[in-house]
Amino acid sequence: MTESTSFVLRGVRALDAGGGFTGPLDLVVRDGVIATVGPRGRRPRGGAELDADGLWLMPGVVDCHPSSSRPPRRGAATRAVNVAPGG
Repeated sequence: MTESTSFVLRGVRALDAGGGFTGPLDLVVRDGVIATVGPRGRRPRGGAELDADGLWLMPGVVDCHPSSSRPPRRGAATRAVNVAPGG
């Protein structure tokens, strides 16, 4: 049996096509694929429910700035969140 890759992220702010953020929204992932994004998603059977309140969902955006080569600024957010189990 393989590890489940199904979960719901609650309360994300999603980058929309106009370059703004909408939300809070729920993002539901089933078997490693985004199934729905909307106001209230159902948690997949056996999947985790993760609090993502205040986090940004930016599909297709990759931060390629090499900020790890220098110390972070005091008070700056320095943590990336990997939400896929086993990822």
